[in-house]
Amino acid sequence: MVYNYMSLCYNIHSGSLFYSYFCFFFIVIILFISNRFTYRPVNVKRRRWTEDELRVLFEAFGNDITTKVMPPGYRLREALRALPDRTLAQVRTQVHNYMKKVE
Repeated sequence: MVYNYMSLCYNIHSGSLFYSYFCFFFIVIILFISNRFTYRPVNVKRRRWTEDELRVLFEAFGNDITTKVMPPGYRLREALRALPDRTLAQVRTQVHNYMKKVE
């Protein structure tokens, strides 16, 4: 993979070694930053939601669930502080499923 990026940079800058290294390090930094912010826990196992977790969700988003308005991302992230074993995708999905049940 690293070789592919290096050869890409070499081809873009038509053989200039300095600019190809500069391009390569720029790509590496961009990949590092993008992977850093899209990190997902690897060892997340599927398990049922406990009553305490569901209570925390309903207390945080009860009004949104009854009005069927999806809460914004920053509010979902705030709820993650109270639910350390859950991911953002799990919380978002559970809130969405709650909204479907309210019908």
